[in-house]
This record gives sequence, C-alpha cells and structure tokens, in this order.
Amino acid sequence: MRYRFTLGFAAIVFASTSVALAHTTSWAWSEQKAEQMVTRDARVKLQRSERVQLENELLASVRRYYGLAMAAAETQTGGTQFAMLAKRFSVALAAVRGGPQIDAADCRGSGKAANGRRFSRFSCAVTSEALEIPSVELVYSEGAELPTVIEGEARILGPWKARLDVRVVGSSAMRYAQAQ
Repeated sequence: MRYRFTLGFAAIVFASTSVALAHTTSWAWSEQKAEQMVTRDARVKLQRSERVQLENELLASVRRYYGLAMAAAETQTGGTQFAMLAKRFSVALAAVRGGPQIDAADCRGSGKAANGRRFSRFSCAVTSEALEIPSVELVYSEGAELPTVIEGEARILGPWKARLDVRVVGSSAMRYAQAQ
C-alpha cells in the first residue's frame, strides 16, 4: 500500500513538473520552419498612399460590376460575366486591404540560438505575390439595356519586397511587424 502511494505521488510530481516546464520554456523554430510559417501566415502591408488609391479604384469597380450583375439579373439577360468581374475585383480588393500573400521568404534567426540552431526571433526578407487587376472597358450601344464588356490584358502590380521582424509565440503561431 505504501509503495503504491509513493509511486502515485512520484507520478503526480513528475507530471506537474513536465507541465510546468512546458509552459515556462519559450518556443523556438528552425530557419526553415520560420520561412514556411511566414509564407503561410504573414502578409506584406502596402504603403498607405498606394493602398488607399488602389482601395478606392477597386471598390468603385466592385460596386459598378455588382450593380451591373443585379441589373442583368432583373432583365434576365445573363449577367454572369458582370458577377465574375465583380468577384475578381473583390478578390483584388481583399488582397489590397489585408496585404498580398508572401511568395518567398528568407529568414535568419536573431538572438541566442537554442538547441539545434533554433531561434525564437527572426528577421525575414520577403517577396509578395503579384496582384492581378482586371482591365475592363464597357461599351454602351444604342438600344442595348446593358453594356458590352471588352476585357484587356490584366494589370500586374508588384511583387513587393519587405522585411519582417518575427517572434515565435507557439508551436505554429507567430507575431510579426513589417520594418519600415
């Protein structure tokens, strides 16, 4: 009986010590994992002036083409082309507001390295994905209820380069700030 009690007490102490150590040690990643996580989760923020200009332009286009899609639905003339354009402009608007996704990252650990060249802080040079904005012209003709769409070559903006300061906060979580 005494042996079971001692063994049970030892197991509880061991388990509580393991849990306490797990919560007090900081998370650390290898440079390769940091590059993967930054590519997956981070975004490049556009400069304010560029972001505001693109937001205004894209928001006007989204409203225009959703309005034309609704008008086409009311007249039953098949406005799927207008709806698809509105969706493409909406995707571009979301990318401008949230920042384009990162296409490539090159991360270097900073500060003291943990076991196996693992770090809790990184400095990452990143390149964003390019942003594709449809180039569309509407041609109004007499007698037609809705305009004809002439789509040109899409406008490609970017990719943008930036430097991110990354701090590891969990096994697959991070906080980052874009250096100016």
